[in-house]
Amino acid sequence: MKKKILVCLSMLSLFGMNGYAQQDPLFTQYMDNQIYVNPAFAGSKEYMEITGVHRQQWVGITGAPMTTTLAIHTPLKYKSIGLGLDIMNDKVGPINRFNASVDFAYRIHFDNESKLSFGIKAGIDSYSSSFNDIDHSGVDPLAQELSGAISPTFGAGMYYFAPKWFAGASIPRLTNNLSGNVGGLDSAMHVFGIAGVLLDLNDKWQLRPTTQIRYTSGVPISAGLSVAAISNNNKLWLGLNYRLKESAGAFIQFKITDQFKLGYAYDFPLSQIRTATSGSHEILLSFGFTKNIKGLVSPRYF
Repeated sequence: MKKKILVCLSMLSLFGMNGYAQQDPLFTQYMDNQIYVNPAFAGSKEYMEITGVHRQQWVGITGAPMTTTLAIHTPLKYKSIGLGLDIMNDKVGPINRFNASVDFAYRIHFDNESKLSFGIKAGIDSYSSSFNDIDHSGVDPLAQELSGAISPTFGAGMYYFAPKWFAGASIPRLTNNLSGNVGGLDSAMHVFGIAGVLLDLNDKWQLRPTTQIRYTSGVPISAGLSVAAISNNNKLWLGLNYRLKESAGAFIQFKITDQFKLGYAYDFPLSQIRTATSGSHEILLSFGFTKNIKGLVSPRYF
């Protein structure tokens, strides 16, 4: 019974105050999954890259959030332009949300090796539900209207890359569902900010502190801090992560080959829900098509 109460309270915090105001998921390894929230990241590397992330939140709680994303992006021969595709499936309790978006970015190159990128994204959200599995769900007419709801999405962002630091801002969904309310489910508009810097520790290690902030109307600001120690051969990342009043954790990433990277993250909640869960797990896989690329700037830290 205690677990049921906790998960109900958690779902209310996720859906917000305006109907079912669904919130975008957050990731511990967000540095490797930036195109999901910021289309300006598309093609920012000198090669095509495919990244997949799977996150199982609050293990041990029935109906806890489970999210899977897959993204591919690449620069074109005219390297000021980048294209991308990102796909996400997010299941929270009885509600399943699927999104597919295409991303377009245009970059301005400066003499100091920095770049300013502007991006837009367009896609669709598709919602489905399994309210029949919940006792007494029939008393809520909105719950019966969710299955098969589809809505277009549009987003925009900007990103500044310098050799030793970066900063960006984005709104992945500029509209709160164009119809205003799709199947009784509102998709809240989010504003994301990200920034980081690369610091030289010694001849073997570098330090990369980063922060990601998310603002959503009617919901407390989510602020996270991540610090990664990176070996100078670009093979190993060891990191710590803290999300304000929400969770603390760690992650490790290892470059198995020059092209293939594997990552794992663990988070433990700091709120009352920690009594009902052993924590959250996140797995990352990425592959960069780096072979036979002339003039490749390597290694890449962001």
